[in-house]
Formats: sequence, structure tokens, C-alpha cells
Amino acid sequence: MDIIGLTSLTEKQTEQIQALQQYCMAFDRSGRELFLSNDINYHKDMPSFFLSYLDGELCGVLIVFAPTLETAEISAYVHPSHRRVGVFSGMLLEAWQIIHKYNISKVLMVTDAVSIVCRDILNKWKAELSHSEYLLAYQGGERQSELPFAYNCTIREATESDFEKMVELNMSSFGEDRDNAAHMVRENFNHQLTRCFVGQMDDEIFGLANVRKEGSDFYICGFNIAPSHQGKGMGRYLLYQVLAQITPSEDETITLEVDSSNQPAYQLYTTSGFVVKSQADYYKLALPIVKSPE
Repeated sequence: MDIIGLTSLTEKQTEQIQALQQYCMAFDRSGRELFLSNDINYHKDMPSFFLSYLDGELCGVLIVFAPTLETAEISAYVHPSHRRVGVFSGMLLEAWQIIHKYNISKVLMVTDAVSIVCRDILNKWKAELSHSEYLLAYQGGERQSELPFAYNCTIREATESDFEKMVELNMSSFGEDRDNAAHMVRENFNHQLTRCFVGQMDDEIFGLANVRKEGSDFYICGFNIAPSHQGKGMGRYLLYQVLAQITPSEDETITLEVDSSNQPAYQLYTTSGFVVKSQADYYKLALPIVKSPE
């Protein structure tokens, strides 16, 4: 078994991963796709794609997504015919050695909620469930665009002059420190397929939303409303206005993710035309997890 760690993927490698992913998703009846980009990783030079080959055939893939300085999220797929023979453990060991070098202190294993195999492995390691997230897909429906305060609001694409206010809003909404909040704002600004929107009222930015094109999906991320403006319908107004900016074709979808514990946001999305597509469970891993491949 040969394992390689990469910072980027070739077109052929991407096609191999997508084929493996589709086979595993059909076999497991799961709906979670891997994020095959390191564009918004905090550590750009850190290998984040680990591929396992057996006799020249791709039998496993593991992705490390590091959205902040100290946090890494791990996702993986292993071909059903090569499970329980050390493929995943081997990739995880390689990834852990890299993660350790970057002083990442928090590692989460992300798995589809329906994956019995992953749950068995995580139980073996005594991994602790951190939280769950729902992937929601927009099914359409009436978009109410006018609310009582609408006349006083502007929804527009963000500019560089908004940067500091956007960082401050992310800090207050998500509890991030300034370095991590600034990193996320900057990466969204720099991403060629991402549009950044701000909601503004009386010269005050009250909300943010990013729309990224990912394959056949439009993905809404970083959606947040200033704590002082929550519960007033402004989140719904911002969401409606952002949806109005997206014009998917028949084979394209609009998706977003929400923490299962964030009931206000979940209620907003599910009453605005979004339905649950899949559930991902995040488990906290105490590293090192394995000492050697099984």
C-alpha cells in the first residue's frame, strides 16, 4: 500500500477521488461529498490530501481541512473492498504526523451520520461526539423580499473598505479571535468563485453572507447577523436578498450547512425553502490516535 500526501490535486487525481467517492456514497447510502480544495485552509503549505494506492488503484482518500490556526477537520472514504485492513489507519497516521508539525490542537473527525463503519471505528477509539451539522438544499418557494425595515437596508457586494467591520462581525457572531476571523474574511475575498455580501442599515453592517460556486452547487457560507440585530427578521431579509442574486440552472443546487444546536438558524433556513439533505457528525479525536497502521 502506497500513501502520498499532497497540497494540491491533478485533474486525474480529482477524477479518481470523485469516482471513489461516488462508489462509496452509493454503497453506504450517504450524501456527504468531500471538499476537494485547500483554497481556504489556514496553512496553505500543509499537505491536506492523502491518497492510498494498492497495485496502482486508488483505494482510499483522506482530506484535512484546517479552517483556523489550531483546528483541523478530517474526512475520508475507503473503498468497501479495502476496509478493515488498515487503509484508513495508514492514511490517518500520515496525516497526524503532518498535523503535529503545525501545532494543531483540535482535531475533528467528520463522518456521515448513516456510516456504521465510521461509528464503529470512532467507538473503538473512544472518540467523543462534538456536534452535528445539517447540509440543507434549497427547494425553492416564495421569497419575501419586503419587510418593514427594508426601505432602510442595502444588500450589496462587499468591498475592501468593509474588511475591518466584517472581521469584527465575524468575531462577535462566531466567537473567533481576530487572526482566524481575518483569515476567513480574507480568503473569501480572494477566492475567485466566491461573492461576499454585506447587509447594511444606517451605515452599519448588520450581516454577512458568502456565496461560493462549488462544482454544480452554489454554497452559502459565513452567514451571520450581528447579535444586536438578531430576532428582528433581518436574517431572513438578508437571506432572501442573497438568494435573489443566485440563478442556478436546472442541474445546479443551492446548499448551506447549519449546526444542529443552532435552532434559530435552522428554523430560518427550513422556513425559507431549505430541506435537510444529509447530516454530518463531528467527533473530537485525542491524538495520537494510532501508533502504526493496522
